[in-house]
Amino acid sequence: MPKEEQLPEITEFYERLMSVLTLDAVKNGKWSFLHPRQSWQGNESYWQVLTQAYDTEQEHLRVFVNWADYRSQCWVDLAFGTLQGKEVILRDKLSDKVYIRDGVELMMRGIYLDLEPWEVHAFECEIRDASAVTDESHEEGRNMMIPDPLGWTSPKPGEQND
Repeated sequence: MPKEEQLPEITEFYERLMSVLTLDAVKNGKWSFLHPRQSWQGNESYWQVLTQAYDTEQEHLRVFVNWADYRSQCWVDLAFGTLQGKEVILRDKLSDKVYIRDGVELMMRGIYLDLEPWEVHAFECEIRDASAVTDESHEEGRNMMIPDPLGWTSPKPGEQND
């Protein structure tokens, strides 16, 4: 049997995936299914998005997988309860992407996902007071991966709306 060439990007993906599986939220947390919703009338692609949560008192993980061979969109309630005066920092454990979302917006609408075929994210979520924003977190928020299709989210002070 011929020896396969090792691809660094595949090795890195599996190393990151294995680190997700060692999180306390996955090993000892409560699992729950999150319910994706239609992103707009007539778009049934939300059925192709697997959404789940793993929670402990200290850790919160949200996993999203588009298991279709085409692009899929949906809205998802992150199931955090009341987030008044809070913001949620989503750090993708499978990439270097970091996103910051307003707590009230997440409570009212959820998070919008626009996923490429087979795209996957495992977001470690940190909930903090919105007043705790620092220059460092402001930079994190500029890397906004999950666009708002209707343009309802206005940029934070100092940000440009691309």
